[in-house]
Amino acid sequence: MSPKWFEIGYRPLRDAKIGRRSFLFLTGAVGAGPLLAACAESSRPPGVSAIPPMPVYAAALNEQIPPILKENGIPGAIVLIRSPEKGDWSATFGVAGIGSSAPPSIHEHVRIASITKSMTATVILQLQQEGELAITDSISRYIPSVPDGDSITIQQLAEMRSGLYSYADDPEFAATLEKHPDTVWTPQQLLGIAFTHPQNFPPGSGYEYSNTNYVLLGLVIEKVTGMTAAAVLQARIFDPLGLRNTMLPAAADAALPDPHPRGYMWGPNEAFDGPLPEAQLKAALAGNLQPADHTNDNPSWAWTAGGVISRAEDVADFIEAMVAGPLLDDATRQWRLENLKPTDPSDPGGASKLGFGTYGFGLEGAGPMYGHPGNIVGFSGLAAHDPRAGTTVVILTTVYLTPQGDSPQNALFAPILSQLYPDVAAQLPGGSPTATLSPSTSAELDSSTSVPPTSSTGPGR
Repeated sequence: MSPKWFEIGYRPLRDAKIGRRSFLFLTGAVGAGPLLAACAESSRPPGVSAIPPMPVYAAALNEQIPPILKENGIPGAIVLIRSPEKGDWSATFGVAGIGSSAPPSIHEHVRIASITKSMTATVILQLQQEGELAITDSISRYIPSVPDGDSITIQQLAEMRSGLYSYADDPEFAATLEKHPDTVWTPQQLLGIAFTHPQNFPPGSGYEYSNTNYVLLGLVIEKVTGMTAAAVLQARIFDPLGLRNTMLPAAADAALPDPHPRGYMWGPNEAFDGPLPEAQLKAALAGNLQPADHTNDNPSWAWTAGGVISRAEDVADFIEAMVAGPLLDDATRQWRLENLKPTDPSDPGGASKLGFGTYGFGLEGAGPMYGHPGNIVGFSGLAAHDPRAGTTVVILTTVYLTPQGDSPQNALFAPILSQLYPDVAAQLPGGSPTATLSPSTSAELDSSTSVPPTSSTGPGR
């Protein structure tokens, strides 16, 4: 990737903590000096003896990605690309664990963080299709304890427009994660934290990423189906798609299935926004400071907002099935793609006109692609699919944020977008960030709502 690309200087959205950095705003998170040695290893399924020809774009990415890892403190990364036009390719970079020389494997399990949100939102839309709920229902119809719950709809929760405070922003919550990373959290505890804070804006009047929204959606799923959220995801997403290495673990289960890499974090706890203090940042970039291992921190606090474990191949299969496949009927799926809204309506750089900086029903826009990013203690990643070209991109990394405080997956997505969609990359506006949101600010949006047409598979409400 050329230096000019990084000069575009998009900064990620400063949203709530799990998946709070939109991968649609490409970062310029290049530091100075090496940290970890990075090596690429092309991967293929076991038992396949012939290696297909390497796509032309892969040669460029093999050169561009290792320096990005070193300059951004990313211990390891897994990249999978499927492109009917330009060829399929997967590779791993860096190391599976600090102190080891072995690279990660394409087949290893990782926490996929807020990519989980796309799964949760998809189940909600399935239930709408079947007439089990309506996304225009108020949340109070299902969860009566929500402040202002009569005014907040399921759709506003899924579109991050409820105004509810994210429990992950609470300082005491972050302190508990730091001191007691093995804490087993219940959804009720998480909501109890969120509801001690006032709403950040009236429902429907703004956009702000909040994990509270998706914990509530998980409870709605359980209320409507009479099953656990884990069982519902298994029955409706994982089993139908044959995702044998994907799961929402039980609350007390903090272990990753084998094989898996180690997962790391810069900074003291999940509340770390970066950058590290100057002395620590210099030490990190010089290789004299290493991130802390958080592989086995308990992820129950993420639950239906970000708790799923998966592998690159499964993530690719899911994002393709969600954006262009059989998980939803044609009318609902098309409505979902057409109803993404700018997260910053003022849109000074025009990025939303290129498909960037938009959020919908558990879905973000990435130029011609649709998907979701995610960041959780130990790991980060993104998954995106272009339904017209059939292109899929999955990036999974083994660190929460870079020492500079940026999203690792963004740094890797930038050169990939440039290789796969050079015309789109060339149109991205440079200069200042197009959007920077924080818990104290909100983007005012058109408060009107639309809903998917009633499906023939259910009466709707």
